[in-house]
Amino acid sequence: MGAWHHGPYENDSALDWMGLVEKPVHAAIAKALRLKKTPARAHYGYHEAIAAAQLLVDLSRKDRKPNLGYIAFHSGTYGMADDALQLILKDEIWIGTWKTPALVRNMLRTLIKDIRVAKAREKKASERAAARLVRVMPKRKRKAA
Repeated sequence: MGAWHHGPYENDSALDWMGLVEKPVHAAIAKALRLKKTPARAHYGYHEAIAAAQLLVDLSRKDRKPNLGYIAFHSGTYGMADDALQLILKDEIWIGTWKTPALVRNMLRTLIKDIRVAKAREKKASERAAARLVRVMPKRKRKAA
């Protein structure tokens, strides 16, 4: 425990505090991504879901603090964002209400791509961490039967 460098986030206390910040932000994003799938109310929450997905991408960048990448990957939030954006993209009635529907479709497609890139990046980081853990952990001796 302690500090390993002089940077603002390079100590255990700062990272513990950052965890307190990340959890409610992640919860708010996840809540916004849960869209009503009933046809009459389908479009309610689209703007919030799009903003939440963009914030998730922004807060998943490697150099960003707080960083929600780990939480989002392991809780399925990237999948929720992808599903919500796909649902919005399929709603031609809602998209048709915009003056420039083609720009809205492009924005949604770009955001879906960004979500998938962030998820893939976090998956790779998780696999690297697991591989390091396997190399570091000592093998247990088996008891003779």
